[in-house]
Amino acid sequence: MLEKGYLPAPVSASAAMEENYKNIVLMFQAAGFDNIQAEGAKDLITGLLTPEGTVFEISINGDTGFSKGELFPGDALVRIVFHSF
Repeated sequence: MLEKGYLPAPVSASAAMEENYKNIVLMFQAAGFDNIQAEGAKDLITGLLTPEGTVFEISINGDTGFSKGELFPGDALVRIVFHSF
């Protein structure tokens, strides 16, 4: 049973690293999280080795090693940094 006001992470931090940030945003929105911040890292030069939009780092309330299903407050800050030009 879920603790009141807590939501399970829809994906683990490590699995999110292989995805486009837009998909991860949608997954967290569908799970009920509403404090989602996405920003570009501006770290790409050509984009040949790493596709633009791929997650570079993700955290929930500062936790960068969370597991799928781990519980967080519904108002937790989900911060997604993605590779960008």
